[in-house]
Amino acid sequence: MQNDLSEPLKSIDALSSPPMPNLNELTWSMTYVALRAQKAIQARLLQEMQKVEASISFLQMSRNKLALRRGLHLLPDEMLAEIFESGYTPDLKGSQFAVIISHVNRRFRNISLRMPQLWSTIINRQRASEVEEFLLRSKDKGIIVRLLHAEKPAIPSNKFIPIVVRHSQRWIEFEHVFDEDITAKSNLSKYTLDLPKLRKLANRSAYLGPALPKWTMPNLMDYEGDFVSNFFPKTLVTCTLELWGTADNIGLDELLSFMSNNPTLRSLSLVFHAFVRWQCVGSDRVDATAKATLSSLETFSVHFSEGCYVDDNFERFARNLDLPNITQLSLRLSFNGHARASADSSTSRLFRVLFPSSNPYPTLEKLDLIIDAFYTITGTTLEDLLVKLPSLRRLHVETPGWDP
Repeated sequence: MQNDLSEPLKSIDALSSPPMPNLNELTWSMTYVALRAQKAIQARLLQEMQKVEASISFLQMSRNKLALRRGLHLLPDEMLAEIFESGYTPDLKGSQFAVIISHVNRRFRNISLRMPQLWSTIINRQRASEVEEFLLRSKDKGIIVRLLHAEKPAIPSNKFIPIVVRHSQRWIEFEHVFDEDITAKSNLSKYTLDLPKLRKLANRSAYLGPALPKWTMPNLMDYEGDFVSNFFPKTLVTCTLELWGTADNIGLDELLSFMSNNPTLRSLSLVFHAFVRWQCVGSDRVDATAKATLSSLETFSVHFSEGCYVDDNFERFARNLDLPNITQLSLRLSFNGHARASADSSTSRLFRVLFPSSNPYPTLEKLDLIIDAFYTITGTTLEDLLVKLPSLRRLHVETPGWDP
């Protein structure tokens, strides 16, 4: 940009106007001439202001560029490392951020290679050589491992899984989505893993569930995936469970036991895809009085997908679940027409079960109701909720099927 900086005004004489005549002396012609003179002065002032603003903008931009150019040389390596760490964000190919900054110049590369956290995300969309290089550069830092969907994986699962399993002691997060090219010989179900650092597990795989009880995860805090029989972590803080009625080996009594084993839970989401038995098929235990009290739970969400799966078993489950301190409750019913034709559109039993009496959740402040148009909810139901929940401060309702 050319440094075309106009000289500032040295005097306002050129823009001064003749003295205004006395009002009693004004004539039509005098007023017209004076008005045109003032408008001409205004136009010249506006032009001058635009020039000044352009000059200010140019100087500010130049100053910023000079400061950045000079500042990078003056910044110590430790501060640059903090900047790199703040800018680090894992992407779909691992961490291209680390690759990019390591190719800026020699100094950036040396700094990035001393920062193992920049190389700590391992994804099956990286090439095999890149996976090995990231594992090497991450040193002994905890790693995030992701097995994601890819039409053409950069590295096949039968190579990716054995590589990352060798470093399972360093896993801090693991996400499993991709099943397509995983064979019985290469899948994770054959491994008994010790995962001392794992804090977050997202299991969206079709086969991995039965293997989870064999894994040791003493510090797991966040689990998302299918509810699995005999899988009893004890340190969860956040949890999202998918419940499928086609699974014969799960029951609502075991779900209550799962909850009881995690007294530190603060956020829990349950997604029902079908009616769920009270007790798993073939179980030799009968515990009709299984109960759970979650005193630490603050946020509770229930989602019914493709049906309102409320029966005697769910009613017993809700009756035996005590949530004395929740502040947020979300209820969602979704329906896209793929469910059976006999699906019940009434929600009256659901609301009787979840809100059985006056003040069932004494600390509840926020309630979200998101219900598809297939289902009906009456105005009386909403009025009863407001009466039963005196602590409620915010009610969010999306119900196209509302019948006032």
